[in-house]
Amino acid sequence: MLNAIRETRSSKDGLHSIKSELPESEYTFEDFNDVF
Repeated sequence: MLNAIRETRSSKDGLHSIKSELPESEYTFEDFNDVF
């Protein structure tokens, strides 16, 4: 699963942002229920 994460970094007007995306085929809702 960790190899499927896509990370995008950007900077605009001195502000930096990071966006992480994980394809829906790589997780289930049960995966998140264990975390919360």
